[in-house]
Amino acid sequence: MKALTRRVFMFLCGSSIAAFSTRGRSFAAAKALLPGAGSGDDPERCAASSQWTENWEYGMVTGNGRMGAVVYGRPESPIVIVNQNRLYTAEYDPAGIGPANTARFVPQIRDLVRNQGYGAALDFAYQKAKENGLAPEESIDFHPGFFLNCNLAGAGQPAEYRRLENFETGEVVTSWRGSAGSFRTRVFVSRADDVVVMSIAGPGPGLLSCSLEIADITNRLIDSSPQQGSDWIGVHNLYRPGNGGYDGAVRVAASGGSAHIENGHVEVRDANEVLLLMRIERYRPPQKGTLDAVIAKLSAVDADYERLLAPHVQIHGGIFKRVELDLGGGADRKLTTDELLDRAATEKTLSTALMEKIYDACRYVILCSSGDLPPNLQGIWTGTWTPPWHSDYSADANLQLAIDSTCSANMPELLNGFFDLVEAGVPSWQEGANKLAGCRGILYPARMQDQGTYFQQNHDWPWFNQIPIAGWLGHYFYDYYRYTGDRAFLERRAIPYLKECALFYEDWYGTGPDGRLRATPSFSYECAWCDNATIECAVVREVLTNLIEGCETLGIEKEGVARWKALLAKVPRYMINTPQTTGGPLPHYKGMDGNGTVEAPDGTLKEFIEANMVEYPNHRHLSSLYPLFVSYEFTPEETPELWKAAELWYERKTSSVRETESHYRMQSSLCAARLGRGNDIWKFLTAMAANGVFHTSLVPSHYDHHRVFNVDASGGIPAVIDNCLVFSLPGQLDLLPALPAAIPVGSIQGILARGQITIHRLAWDMKSRTVAVELTSSIEQKINIGLPPDFVDGVLALNGKRQPIVRPEMGKHLSTVTLRKGRTMLQVQEKRG
Repeated sequence: MKALTRRVFMFLCGSSIAAFSTRGRSFAAAKALLPGAGSGDDPERCAASSQWTENWEYGMVTGNGRMGAVVYGRPESPIVIVNQNRLYTAEYDPAGIGPANTARFVPQIRDLVRNQGYGAALDFAYQKAKENGLAPEESIDFHPGFFLNCNLAGAGQPAEYRRLENFETGEVVTSWRGSAGSFRTRVFVSRADDVVVMSIAGPGPGLLSCSLEIADITNRLIDSSPQQGSDWIGVHNLYRPGNGGYDGAVRVAASGGSAHIENGHVEVRDANEVLLLMRIERYRPPQKGTLDAVIAKLSAVDADYERLLAPHVQIHGGIFKRVELDLGGGADRKLTTDELLDRAATEKTLSTALMEKIYDACRYVILCSSGDLPPNLQGIWTGTWTPPWHSDYSADANLQLAIDSTCSANMPELLNGFFDLVEAGVPSWQEGANKLAGCRGILYPARMQDQGTYFQQNHDWPWFNQIPIAGWLGHYFYDYYRYTGDRAFLERRAIPYLKECALFYEDWYGTGPDGRLRATPSFSYECAWCDNATIECAVVREVLTNLIEGCETLGIEKEGVARWKALLAKVPRYMINTPQTTGGPLPHYKGMDGNGTVEAPDGTLKEFIEANMVEYPNHRHLSSLYPLFVSYEFTPEETPELWKAAELWYERKTSSVRETESHYRMQSSLCAARLGRGNDIWKFLTAMAANGVFHTSLVPSHYDHHRVFNVDASGGIPAVIDNCLVFSLPGQLDLLPALPAAIPVGSIQGILARGQITIHRLAWDMKSRTVAVELTSSIEQKINIGLPPDFVDGVLALNGKRQPIVRPEMGKHLSTVTLRKGRTMLQVQEKRG
């Protein structure tokens, strides 16, 4: 045994992280590849197809966070949808419309809940809202900017067709051979120049002829006026309810040949190449909008594809290439996305090559759709005027999932749009808190658009079911600080926002007979009404805990800290189902759909902190597990009973739910990652790949069978994978806490960990039972390194020096080490014999 230990130690001391390759090449050699015309020239990190589509949802996407483009259509008649992130219609002028003035009815709402139940309270609240300024129920709709239709002469009868998204450059490239010869289109949305760029290249010099036009905008809520100039076509659009409008234009630059514009129709004859520059500008009252401003900006842009591409790639690629996942995909990486997805559907398996591409595509989608706003339900893309759920910002799971991996997947600057959106809404949310609830602080609206100010409610979705949302969004303010250590952000943005949440809590909650806070009314997303929803109490506890910790870190708000500590002490304790706490339904319980059950098994975490209640195990939301997968309040070491209760409830949920929503699978997978159940995660991801969640572009859908284009999983999947490989909190770094058995060998580069840590490289080989990590800590800090949970007897070396391992309760192997500021090498080997 001593000889074995010595050999293990010598291995650790002599190993180098550089010995692990990255997808068959050195990390330094992972350069952006410009796509060519054939499959052999495809970049490795892309989504590719040999089939065209006439359905926009299966098109290839690109974006710069402010504008997006979808490319699809037949080879001879490609279509480009140009989107912009602030395009929302409405049935009425939102100016001057705010929340209903109903705060005086709150005592009656609470009395009705206590005496007659939630059904009566919902009826009463809705009636009083209608009588006192309820905003109309019709919501705003995110919509396309315009459709550019192209018709290419001689491009029919296609052969050797190929279309792809290049994740590293942000380009959508389509190539094929038509009856007249070879054609290629390239599209990207420049982060440097804020313009959509499209190149159409024909069979040869002087052989490209095509026609272009912007399709008529027929939405009944938009008055559209087509316009044109000597080298451009465009549309000036006014929203009928009076909330402004938008202008969109296409500048045409033909190389060789001629371009003639008449009646909004462009005819290009005998050109070498056509370059199209496109842009959309949104305007609001008192602005009138004008195409002149859009054309001036387009005219100032250099009409040269390669010169426009280079600075864009530097920005886009600089962010995207920070992270690389290598699961040993091998030669399968050269297969088209369609081939990989078809194999998954036929074999009901998830290949490592497909998993690599899905991970890359998810980061790509969030990068392309994050700018001055975060991604909405469809990211930044749509091809319909009436998208599902209006494609706005829904924040009882969806928005949170879209941004969930932004920090861990090393794109933290993309959260600025989220922070800006939330802070822009604060004045309106303060008005809502005052008028609706009679409280200080902030109250999140039922739905939210690009200004964060829209208030809407209906009978079954009233204002008071949104009470925990503002605090849930606050999680990401504080978590950003945990990742980055940005004290200026903590002081100027995170603490002020969390204080607004706490002000509402101070005014809103009463106390029950036990002296603890009483949440009446309360809602567990999206399944049921009852008092003291577990998620609500968990959010309040997290907000107050983080606020107190942050203020003490900064040495500020001593009086406020004392108040918040007193309030925190009153938050109800979680409850676990036992024979004494499981009984018949409360008379005021109200399920949102379907039926609950009272046969909750002993030991599961309760959905509501109530002595008797209906359980709802077959519902898709895992709201009551917020302390497990969002706030990380539950740990096996410090809260073993609650940890076990949460795991039992997770098991019951995942064995009961039959729905296929991506947000359900993401929440379940995040729980599984925290619980160390990597094989569960692989099953969820395999089901998504095999059952038609992913389009050809690898943009996911909300349901199986490509139902509803939606980006929840684009933000969720990288968070899940990152949490499988590294779980972090300040002072804690667990290695491979939930590694699926399906990926025994692999590496990941560039992810971030809480505590200001960058994981330059994590490589693992479960066959040889080795793990190697190269990381940088921005500060000197003491940290607990958790070994992989199935390493029975491991040896850990820090910069070649062996470290002691301890095994505390729950069987977790830990080593407490001091990370110096700068680079550190960690190497782990399991002893055998």
